[in-house]
Amino acid sequence: MTILGGNFYSSKNAKSGDVIEFVDAGSWVETKWKNDDGTPKNSYQITVKVAGKEYTMNLNKKNREALIKEWKNNTDTWIGKRASVQIKETEIGGEDKLVIRLTPIIEKATKKAEPSKEPPTPLEMEKIDEEIVEEEWNPEA
Repeated sequence: MTILGGNFYSSKNAKSGDVIEFVDAGSWVETKWKNDDGTPKNSYQITVKVAGKEYTMNLNKKNREALIKEWKNNTDTWIGKRASVQIKETEIGGEDKLVIRLTPIIEKATKKAEPSKEPPTPLEMEKIDEEIVEEEWNPEA
C-alpha cells in the first residue's frame, strides 16, 4: 500500500496546545519515499481526532517512544486516549524543521469514596445491636 496524499495532521496544520485523541490503533504503511538502498520507507500512521475532525498522523520514532513509555506498546489500548501537542524546531538532515512533539495526557482516575474510619457513635451501636437481636430472634422461624 502506498500513501500518496490525504488529510494529514502535521506541523503544517498543528499548533502548540492542540489536544489529539487516538481513534484507531494505527498501522505500518509503505510510503512513496525511499531508503538509501532503494527500498520503500515505512511510516507508522494512526488516526487522530483534533477539535472534532479526523486526520491521519505519521507517528515518528520520538513520539512513538514517548507514548509507549507511558501507555506501553499495545496501540489497541491507546484508542480514546489523548495527548497534548507542542510544535518544536529541530534539525533534520542539516535543515531546521518544525516537528510535532506529543505528551501523553494522564487521565486522573476518579477516586472512590472511602468508608468512614470513624467508629460508630453509641447511638449507632445501639441501633446495630437491635438489628442483630432482631435477626437472631425470630419466633416465626
